[in-house]
Amino acid sequence: MPSLVAGAVFGAAYGASAYLINSGDPATGHMCGLVSSMLLTGAMGLRFAKTGKVMPAGVMAAAGALGSIYNFQKHQEWTS
Repeated sequence: MPSLVAGAVFGAAYGASAYLINSGDPATGHMCGLVSSMLLTGAMGLRFAKTGKVMPAGVMAAAGALGSIYNFQKHQEWTS
């Protein structure tokens, strides 16, 4: 149950990020995506460090890290 709730929360956060980007506020949308990705990286990175299991914790931590990099770069483009 906690995993399902967390997945729904992160899905909603990424959905809100996409909505903001598409509705004409890309800087805020990418910042929302960056915060979500950083939280995902932290949470799943801790779980990966604790369990050592690559699937799903390591994969999700890596996906969060890639999302953080992408959203940071895009946020910098829109605020510069």
